[in-house]
Amino acid sequence: DEQGILKFQWFNRISKQKELDLMLMPTTAKWEKVNECKDGRVFLLRMISANRKHFFWMQEPKDDKDDEYSTNINKLCNGES
Repeated sequence: DEQGILKFQWFNRISKQKELDLMLMPTTAKWEKVNECKDGRVFLLRMISANRKHFFWMQEPKDDKDDEYSTNINKLCNGES
């Protein structure tokens, strides 16, 4: 929005249910790949100031756009468009 607040929502692709609904101020969160996961693609939304972590199993079947998605999510978390 005009104040830079990001509404971050995560939906289960199969059930279409909203799993998470957060309001983020710029620079308060960071999206990271969890490289330790070897049996799938797991990502972490790290809430910097609150010291909270939200883990996500990537639901997109192919991994060819993971880097692009991560870059875009981090730009949004930093208040960039």
